[in-house]
Amino acid sequence: MEVGDYLKHYTRPSKETYLQYHTNATRLLLDVSEYCKVHVSQLTFDLIIEFFEANFNIRFVYFESDLMYKWFPDKKQTIKYRLTSKSTLSLVDSSFCNVCSGMTIPDFETQRFIVYINQDVVKSRVMFTILHELVHIYFHLMSSVYDKVLVSKTSSNYSDSYPEEIAPLEDEANIIASILFLNDQKLLNYINIGTTFEQLIEASQMSKPALHNRLMNFLIYNCSCQEYYALSIVQGYKNDEDWAILTLQQFQRELQEIA
Repeated sequence: MEVGDYLKHYTRPSKETYLQYHTNATRLLLDVSEYCKVHVSQLTFDLIIEFFEANFNIRFVYFESDLMYKWFPDKKQTIKYRLTSKSTLSLVDSSFCNVCSGMTIPDFETQRFIVYINQDVVKSRVMFTILHELVHIYFHLMSSVYDKVLVSKTSSNYSDSYPEEIAPLEDEANIIASILFLNDQKLLNYINIGTTFEQLIEASQMSKPALHNRLMNFLIYNCSCQEYYALSIVQGYKNDEDWAILTLQQFQRELQEIA
């Protein structure tokens, strides 16, 4: 499941917790890289989808509000974004669209997963929700960490959205989805060539809030920056300030030397 306003009401995990999520993300990226026979830095959203559709029994059901179709009966039902191959469309009550971003229903007897995705949002949000639900399948459902239907809420109050036992799964799915969207090696390559914030949005297809949060996590956890300093760098980067880009490039060189 995936929370619609997650980025607005985000509490950062401890460094230990984040690094565990990061380790899990790296494991998944290496699995996708091996399957697709491309370097991790070359992985794309499409290749990640290809990996999951080839290795897991998944059917995607996109849904949207039926309200427009009630007003305009001749309106053609269409999947807005062709992001997956095994896909169908379902119309639901508008109230459901307002509270659900995505949902995964597992059938453990057949090892089949039905992934419902709200398409009444922008493309970057749909992509993020898909990655979020796939993380649930890979880390939580296949390993039986959780054996119930996972429903993604769009509550504006994230801390009150989920039972205590589910919240850590949501944190992990959100963080790993963010890393899948723009993994470390790809991010470092973009930084190295001086890619601007706006160019990075276009290249990664992430939303501005999602990219902001990805950069914050990268600086805080990968580069050991204090949050206030990380925020200063990200804001400077968003404003195309030379010092911010040079600072990011310095971190990029230091991380490459460590690697």
